Amino acid sequence: MCFATASIPQTRLTILSQLTLLYLVSFLDRTNIGNAKLDGLLTDLHLTPGQYNAALSTFFVSYAVFEPLTNVLLKRYSPKVFLTATITAWGICMVTMGLVHNFAGLTTARFFLGLTEAGLFPGVNYYLSCWYKRDEFGKRAAIFFSAAAIAGSFGGLLAAAIGKMRGVGGKGGWAWIFILGEWFSTSQRGLDPLLTSFHRGTSNSPDRLCFLLDGT
Repeated sequence: MCFATASIPQTRLTILSQLTLLYLVSFLDRTNIGNAKLDGLLTDLHLTPGQYNAALSTFFVSYAVFEPLTNVLLKRYSPKVFLTATITAWGICMVTMGLVHNFAGLTTARFFLGLTEAGLFPGVNYYLSCWYKRDEFGKRAAIFFSAAAIAGSFGGLLAAAIGKMRGVGGKGGWAWIFILGEWFSTSQRGLDPLLTSFHRGTSNSPDRLCFLLDGT
């Protein structure tokens, strides 16, 4: 095997913290549409409550359909490829939600957001299972999942602050919640740490982490 056992705990902690942060970001993205509704989304896009609910539900349709496929892709491609591509793709989808002008555009963006986020939760759980023993995995998975509650605690405050940009660039505050919020969260809190960690060769399990050996 090609890894230094003493380095594994530190590597585990780094991976768990970054993936928990990533899940927090994904939940901020999911709740942003509710905050955008309070900031004039329905009025500016001329949506009825029924159309809003339909666009909201479209996310879960694509999420459920593509979730099994994304697990296959994670096993085929290493996390440095799969997770980085996932973050980039859902970032693009979230930004486009701030650029839409009607119901069709919003629904399409929500569909692809569900597609790109589908593999995150099961994929990360699979990835963590490669790093932790069975009796260690439950507590780490709970830490990872707790990011959803943390996101709910301050997501509204962040959206309220961004929403004050209404009128900047001719866009409503709800649009800036998607655009600026996604740029901040994904680019600064998600993508950069993952790329820093994965570019050295992180793969599906510790036995492939050759960079942990001195002199390799």
